[in-house]
Amino acid sequence: MEGVEYGVVDDSPALIELRACRVDLRTRSVLREDRGARLSTKEAELLEYLASHASRAIPREELLQEVWGYDPSVVSRTADTTVQRLRSKIERDPRQPEHILTEHGLGYRFEPLLEGAEGPSLPAPTTGDNARTNLTPDPTAFVGRERDLERIREALGTHRLVTLRGPGGAGKTRLARRSALDALRDGLPGENLTGGAYFVDLAPATNEDAVVRAVASAIALSLVLDGGRHDPASQVGHAVADRGPVLLVFDNCEQVVAPAAALAARICELAPDLRILATSRESLRLAGERILEIGPLSREEAIELFTVRARAVRPDFRVEDEVTLGELVDALDRLPLALELAAARSGLLSPDRMVDRLTERFKLLSRGPRDAVPRHRTLRATIDWSWDLLEPEEQRALAWCSVFRGAFPVEAAEAVLTSALGDDSFVLDLLETLRERSLVRAVTAPEDPDTPRMRLFESVRAYAEDRLVELGEAEQALERHQAWMLDHGGELAEQVDGVGGEGAMARLGLLLDDLLAVHRRCLQTDPEASVRAALAAVAWLHRQGPMSTHQELLEASRRVAVEAGLSPGLRAQVALRASRALRHQGRPDEGEEAAREAIALAEEADDPRLRGVAMVALSVQQRNRGRTAESEALVREALALHEKHGHRIEARRARGSLAFTAWKQGRFVEAEDLYKDVLAEARRDEDHSAAANALSSLGLVLMDQGRVTSAEPPMVESLELSRMIRDRRAVAVAAGNLARLAVTRGRIKEARAWYQECLLGLRAMGDRRLEGVVNRNLGVLALSKGLARKAEEHFRFALAVSRETDDQWNVGLVLSDLGEVLMHEERFAEAEVRYAEALEKAVEVGDQRGAAITRGNLSVLHHLRGELDAAEEYSATCLAALDELGLKRPHGYFLCYAAMLAAERGELDAAEERMKAARETLHPIGDLKANALADLCASGVALAVARKRGTTEQREVAEEKAEQFAEDPDPDVSSDTLHAADTSQGRRLLRRLIEQEPG
Repeated sequence: MEGVEYGVVDDSPALIELRACRVDLRTRSVLREDRGARLSTKEAELLEYLASHASRAIPREELLQEVWGYDPSVVSRTADTTVQRLRSKIERDPRQPEHILTEHGLGYRFEPLLEGAEGPSLPAPTTGDNARTNLTPDPTAFVGRERDLERIREALGTHRLVTLRGPGGAGKTRLARRSALDALRDGLPGENLTGGAYFVDLAPATNEDAVVRAVASAIALSLVLDGGRHDPASQVGHAVADRGPVLLVFDNCEQVVAPAAALAARICELAPDLRILATSRESLRLAGERILEIGPLSREEAIELFTVRARAVRPDFRVEDEVTLGELVDALDRLPLALELAAARSGLLSPDRMVDRLTERFKLLSRGPRDAVPRHRTLRATIDWSWDLLEPEEQRALAWCSVFRGAFPVEAAEAVLTSALGDDSFVLDLLETLRERSLVRAVTAPEDPDTPRMRLFESVRAYAEDRLVELGEAEQALERHQAWMLDHGGELAEQVDGVGGEGAMARLGLLLDDLLAVHRRCLQTDPEASVRAALAAVAWLHRQGPMSTHQELLEASRRVAVEAGLSPGLRAQVALRASRALRHQGRPDEGEEAAREAIALAEEADDPRLRGVAMVALSVQQRNRGRTAESEALVREALALHEKHGHRIEARRARGSLAFTAWKQGRFVEAEDLYKDVLAEARRDEDHSAAANALSSLGLVLMDQGRVTSAEPPMVESLELSRMIRDRRAVAVAAGNLARLAVTRGRIKEARAWYQECLLGLRAMGDRRLEGVVNRNLGVLALSKGLARKAEEHFRFALAVSRETDDQWNVGLVLSDLGEVLMHEERFAEAEVRYAEALEKAVEVGDQRGAAITRGNLSVLHHLRGELDAAEEYSATCLAALDELGLKRPHGYFLCYAAMLAAERGELDAAEERMKAARETLHPIGDLKANALADLCASGVALAVARKRGTTEQREVAEEKAEQFAEDPDPDVSSDTLHAADTSQGRRLLRRLIEQEPG
């Protein structure tokens, strides 16, 4: 291949000539007319592999195995994201690549520059570097930090002093060395380093003289020591100035920060072409200093670094579980030193075993290279270095900060540390010092960007925790931490369901790790504190999940509350929360028992508010289990209790529960009025949670009445509010409702996407009961596509889950759905059994809507079997009930079937009247399925009328049209066209009419 130079050893390309650039794989540099760039290690390896297999389509799986060393079972987008970055560096237009082409459904193909084609006009690459330097290449591959390298290059182009500030182990030294070597080879923006680049190790220095001598030694300068007549710092400055553009790397400035800063200022004054790149755990605090924070690697870079270093120990190392490896690198703070020390253990330990041993991280991370500087041979030695540079009060402040588990607000640190250190303002100074020395990080939480927060790297926190124990102050610090967390966590938990609840929810989530730590720590020593911490945490977990953690907390709290004999009021709160969690997990017996326990304990505590809330919780349990009358009576009693005592928020929620019961029973006008009342009041109070629930249910009420267009806005608003308040369960429910609406309107792709979001949310939450409900809806979607077998799978799963969770309402609905599938497949005897079970269940739970629809389906079933009298009887009962309930959409459906039934019975006036009513009912709704069924049934009625009353020509036209409608289309299951079970049954009934003897 012309334009490609092959190496001597392995026939892999070393220099690649492309349309837009030339790539030197030896130095990983990209030379192009418009700009230069450097490839990361993996970008270079990927390009080399692709170029070595030019013109062959290479699967992603092969790239992951051969370039990244991943196990064949690992699914990852790493290859795709790396290709995107690589294209941005080597292609003329990354959106229309000429060299790295996508093979859709497979992977990628590399196409080299065609023979005779012209590449860019670039200078020939150079080998070696004649510039003076004491820098030598690193013995191991440099991984990641591509963006940091670019930031450093840009900063050195505009600033004479650039400081890389970051914690120990962040890889500042190596990054500075790499940047200096790159600058030596490629120059800086607008300037070449003709005077050289020199590395100055200040780690051994302890004073100003030692700093000066270290710089002089690095640049090979012999100082003249003559009692002060020739100032050593000036000698260094003049020597550097004589060399022209020079870059000095001042490494490890933190222990001599003042002398290093003084020398930097002096020699920069004397040498105008000098640039200094410093590494330090704190800044030099000089005018004109540009500080670049060097923090953790990205997760992708951390995984790559761990993999590369692990292969040095175990060449056959492969990434078999990217999730576990991601968990490991996160636990190691994604800091290079910790990753390299962990990778050194790969000969004996797999990543999952390392995760298990992180409780003793300092033993695990203690096998650095023998040729490394002592402070980098173990993780503890690295942090020892930072600790020893602190003053005693700074050490104490860092030790006390170890009590925090997550990102903590500054006021929390002040509250905890003030008890140890006294003065508030002094505490702020200490925190600022720890931040400046890269031991505490200032972080901004996207959930609560206005609250200043701080965080310790996990390794620093573990180290400081050990030091706190050595100080003998752990108990005192933990008590202060516990007090602050309980006060503020409890306050936020109370606010979650009120005005500004979304902000409280965000701040509560940020305290979750600390609340869980308080709960576990106090289980044996302070049961009340443990329970209070758990109650605060579950206020967040109830909305965000996972339910397993939620339930684990509550089970432990119920047990310890009884054993410790805590107050009835506190025990009632725990039982109430447990009741809700058990209901969502599909454990109805335990859930009902917990609700009854909460009511009894609230009565004992003489807490009417808590008693009313527990009564509503019990009513929901009973409603799901089909005890509708008992449920409604209980919620009305709770509503009266709340109204009597002026509990506005609780009364509003009780009315919402009452509205749900009315909707389920088919009392739509009552349900709509109640929901609108709840919504108006919730909006006045800015109760976004109640508003979201009311909007979601109101949309369903409107949809069931056939007001599809009106149903969409409240459903969409409910989803937006639920996302705003970070209620994952409510988001899932809103997405499921929008999916139902999309099915009704024939938007099948949209429905699939909504159902996917819904199921993901419910599974993340661990909400077993609602998973059964959604699978029932997925079955309806499949059936609307004519996929009867798929629908039956969903329905049987939903039936099993609904019986498991004792959701009797859904049991009845799914039984009816199964009957429809069986009828669609002409398994009429089985279908009749299912319909009978569904009707019995609907009557038992008071589901008037479900009972009416089941009777309508039984009418169609008997009609298909030719049992016209039984069909007419079921049809009349169904239509009367649907008309009374005001359910326009199903009423229109079954009017279509009733018109066909009347036509077959020869009752033509009734058939025409029913068909006209069906049209008038269904047309405004905009339901594609319904209108398709209406067209089909209208052709049947027209045929019957033409045969009886029309001319020969009219009969022929009607028969031709009916034949066209009766044809069974071949369903295209890959399309979004609806091939509904409804139209399938309609065609069968039409075929009966066509085959009926005329007259």
